Amino acid sequence: PATTEIYTLSLHDALPICKISKDVQNTFVKLSGIGEFSPEIIENVIEKDGMETLKSLIDKNLFIEPVDFTHYIYNFHPLFQIYLKKKFDNLEKLDIQTIFHSIGEYYCEEYKFEKAIYFFTLAGNYSRAKNVLLRNAEELLKTGKYEKIKNILHSFPQKMILEDKNL
Repeated sequence: PATTEIYTLSLHDALPICKISKDVQNTFVKLSGIGEFSPEIIENVIEKDGMETLKSLIDKNLFIEPVDFTHYIYNFHPLFQIYLKKKFDNLEKLDIQTIFHSIGEYYCEEYKFEKAIYFFTLAGNYSRAKNVLLRNAEELLKTGKYEKIKNILHSFPQKMILEDKNL
């Protein structure tokens, strides 16, 4: 197929040699919007055993690259990521928001509030992002992350910032 047509193909059509199931295809597409993923993130996104799913993906040798072996963090090969991201962008808006919200909740549980805020804003859940920011702003200030606070605030709707004296 022509280069511009490759994005319209299913994973099965694009990679017929792999014979990957619809379930694995959906897992790939959902994870592609996140970037790096681990077993815990997989569990939050697809609600299945994350380590088992990751091992299955690795065993199939499907364009997954290790980022950090010790923490089981992986990402997709850059060319495959581009293809998958196109598929991700074609998901229903609510599905994308749900995926990002799930990741935000995961990072809240892991006390990685900067990442949580990032994914909540991607999900369009600015009130949840604001609450996480306000609960953790003191820590950001103590560690001198003023630029980070500025960037977070720039991701919020202007109206929200103007109406909330805490921001």
